[in-house]
Order: sequence, then structure tokens, then C-alpha cells
Amino acid sequence: MSVGTEYRYVMEAEKGKNSLGTTKKGIGPTYSSKATRNGLRIGDLLGDSAMFEEKFRTLAANYKRMFPTLEVDIDAELARYREYAEKIRPMVRDTVSYLHKAIGEGKKVLVEGANAAMLDIDFENRFVKETGRLLQERGHEVGVTTKRVRRCGWLDLVVVRYTAMVNGYTSLCLTKMDILDTLKEIKIGVAYKLNGKKIEYFPSSMAELSSVELNTSAWDKAGNPSSAQMRLNVVSAPAT
Repeated sequence: MSVGTEYRYVMEAEKGKNSLGTTKKGIGPTYSSKATRNGLRIGDLLGDSAMFEEKFRTLAANYKRMFPTLEVDIDAELARYREYAEKIRPMVRDTVSYLHKAIGEGKKVLVEGANAAMLDIDFENRFVKETGRLLQERGHEVGVTTKRVRRCGWLDLVVVRYTAMVNGYTSLCLTKMDILDTLKEIKIGVAYKLNGKKIEYFPSSMAELSSVELNTSAWDKAGNPSSAQMRLNVVSAPAT
């Protein structure tokens, strides 16, 4: 919703240099509204229009109280969403029963997400200087929405191991391996150290995570363009 987008713009602007650098598409306010139980759902949009309007006006008023400079044309917004409601109505289903019915019929279900695990965490294993620029340029690492150059880092197996425990995946697809061919050395993160000691868990706080030291294993490629044959057993190399 535009009110969420405008809210994010104002909120990011007030943070100044501490801004998160979000896409400003209203995703954060949507999650926030869900947590505080004052958000609007598809069921509200397609249900009683008077109730939807009341909830929308209340939500907009809450944002306005927090940020007085926020400007929202509520009537125009409501008119726009009445049109949206009729367009999407034929496509809306209860996904739980719909998917369980499909699974019961032996059909395969593909679940795809837009964001990766741990995307909201600011890791400290990013490339620096020439190596980072090489990956950004050869890998075309530019945000689709923001057009900002993405921050890139070595493959972090600590994160891979943790996300495997959380998400339960059984296989992993490594992409863009060919863009590493020009590097003489490739590093892979294999362990975290905190206060000089190796830790066996993934830090749950930003304060602790920002203090960890990433131990890496180095694979000396000597410029040999054979990255397609790379195997994960390279982590047996001495940690640096």
C-alpha cells in the first residue's frame, strides 16, 4: 500500500546516516503491522468494504501520529483498492486447504521465496577493494529495485550449516562459480571465533555477531579456469 511505502520513506529519512538502506516498498511496515495485529489482509480487502475502510483509516491515522509529515490521500487510496479487490477476487483461495488437497492428489508443490535465509543480518565477511569490485562487476551484483551495488562475501559455511538446521534443506545449488575463475585464491568461511575461541553456535545478537572473527580455508587456484570442478572438500585446506 502507498501509505506503507510513504511511511517507510519518512522513517528512513529520519534515521539519516543510520538508515537501513531498504527498498522502501513498504515491506517492513507490513511485517510490523502483522506483529501488532493492526494490519490489513487480503481477507479484509475482499470482505466487508465498510470494515476495510475503517481499518485502513485507523492504520493511516496511526502512521500519521508517529510521523506528522506523512502525506496520504486516503480517499484516493481506498478507491484504488476497491478496483484491486475486484481484479484479484477470482484468484484468491485459502492456500492451506488448496495445497493440502493438491498434495493429497499426489501433485508436486514448488514453494519459492524472494529472499534468502539470513538476508536481514549484516555479516562481516564481505570482500574488500579489488576482489569485491570484481565479483560485483563480473557477477552483475546490482539490486533490481534499488539499483545499488550489492555487498558480497565469501561462501560462509557457518551460515550454510545454521540455515540447513533451520530450513531443513538437503541440497544446495552454487551459482556464478565461473566468475571466480580470474581469482588466484578463493576463500571459504569455515568457523567463527569469539574472543579468540572457536564457537559452535551461530550468534543470536548483533553485538556478538559483529565481534566474531571469520576463519577461512584458502583454495589456491593460481588463475586456473576450472571452478566448475570445485568441490566443497576444499575446506580441508589449512584455515587462515
